Amino acid sequence: MKFEYLTHEELSALDFNKCHLILPVGPFEQHGPHLPVTTDIVIARYLAESVCETMKIEKYEHCGVEAPAFTYAPAAISDGIGLTPQLKPESFTAYLAEVLVQYAAIGFKKIVVITHHFELKFVKSVIAAIAACEAKCPGVRIVEPLSAYYYSGEYNAALEKYIKSKKNSEEKQDEIYKSYSDIDFKKEIHADIKETSLMMYLLPRVVKSDTLSSLPPFLANPAAEFLKLNFTFKSMGAEAGYIGSPARSSIFLGELIFKQLRTCVLKSSKNLAEGNPQENAIPLYIKAVLTVI
Repeated sequence: MKFEYLTHEELSALDFNKCHLILPVGPFEQHGPHLPVTTDIVIARYLAESVCETMKIEKYEHCGVEAPAFTYAPAAISDGIGLTPQLKPESFTAYLAEVLVQYAAIGFKKIVVITHHFELKFVKSVIAAIAACEAKCPGVRIVEPLSAYYYSGEYNAALEKYIKSKKNSEEKQDEIYKSYSDIDFKKEIHADIKETSLMMYLLPRVVKSDTLSSLPPFLANPAAEFLKLNFTFKSMGAEAGYIGSPARSSIFLGELIFKQLRTCVLKSSKNLAEGNPQENAIPLYIKAVLTVI
């Protein structure tokens, strides 16, 4: 169910006790020479759509309403590599908080924010906006599960676990996964094998395949770079705007990643509906970093 297709009468008739708003959020940000600036938005939007469809097909006790993509998020980590329209973190926090409050005023009591942009200043903005809305609207609960999924390590761990499970498989279709056994997914950071594979699966026509095949791997450790006061991809040496091994991407890996992300969001939504705690949490050391940036 798409918010933008509903009449005001259909909207007011929703059972908000059993209806979650699924809100995709992301920036316009460079993603190397091979992916569009809408990459994070596309991934979040397709996830939101698929989550809502899955709830309907599998007859969940609650339904999902897919909200229009919420854009212009901050992406300062890509400063110096092209220009895109984006709000400053404090402006984005206020903007997102106000819109969340207005969705709550419509009647939505449970909101799931979906993003595939994990820059810490952006994550801090989202957390602040959620807190502001929940403080202003008692009874409203909002979650953003994928940042915790990413920073807890579960995102990469789930991929590596699946790939290892195919090590001794004799099935022909598993050969593609065996070829990724040497990839350290923790070092795949931006416009990398993960995001590129996702885009090949979701929207292949926008992937610059002729450019992609010639891109050499570029690896960096952002945590170590931050200690050197390098806070942008450019200052980390990623002049081409990517960190990882995008040339090794595939539609098959993209499908696997997409389904794992969708499962994470669906579990989060179910826990939200049942009043249970979320499965993943942002680690304490990341929370400490968020207080000083």
